[in-house]
Amino acid sequence: MCTEIVNAPVECDNAECGQLYCSYCLNMKLYDKNLQQDQKECEVCKKVNGGYRPPSALILKMLSTYCMQCVTCSKPFDLKNLPLHEIMC
Repeated sequence: MCTEIVNAPVECDNAECGQLYCSYCLNMKLYDKNLQQDQKECEVCKKVNGGYRPPSALILKMLSTYCMQCVTCSKPFDLKNLPLHEIMC
């Protein structure tokens, strides 16, 4: 579903799965398929009606320290600095 960096992440509510999705991408998928809130299905574990929750503090910390390289300018930056880098690049 997501082809970019996980932005405003939510996690599959199935404890055995824990797949991360962007809130925006997930909401767009639900909108495109005209699905109701109770019809959500995780694309990885296929659990229906499991819902999504905010990721744990550990996952959020790991994502915030993730280092990337810009495809435009080739400079490295931390994921937490993505909005600033997008403005400056």
